[in-house]
Amino acid sequence: MQDTNTALLASNLILNNQNLLNYLAKNNLQILNRTQISTKESILPEVEAHRPNYLFITSTMPGVIEMIEVIRRTKQTSPRTKIVLIVNENDTSKILNFVVANTDAILHIECLYDSLDFALKQLSKGQTFLCGLTIHSLRSSFEKQHLENKADSGLLKVLNAS
Repeated sequence: MQDTNTALLASNLILNNQNLLNYLAKNNLQILNRTQISTKESILPEVEAHRPNYLFITSTMPGVIEMIEVIRRTKQTSPRTKIVLIVNENDTSKILNFVVANTDAILHIECLYDSLDFALKQLSKGQTFLCGLTIHSLRSSFEKQHLENKADSGLLKVLNAS
């Protein structure tokens, strides 16, 4: 029998999703939430109180502080907590920052169920996980940045020649 891991779910979207709750329970994840964690500011006290194995959060949670700061502070408070961040298509430019901030897994909402099982297996082995859409978003962002850098360096050459 597998050990039961603990998890906090920080999002109305996730907490109201009975399919996800059932899926996590089948994968021996005990949900620690007693109340909904509905703002970024309310995540940190819950992490400190429970120090869960997993923290599931969505990048679109309301709150004053930035999600990057929530991720960093969570890792400082509870380094063993694996952060699973669920993003949407509007987060493309932020994904690299989420990776750099030490997010353990990034899943697009569109492929949540297709990727979650493999993500949990990777995380249990101490590895990170990026779903295919996340990798595609990163690639697109790098390509755009590369094109912009080429344009900037070309413009700089023209300006220097003047």
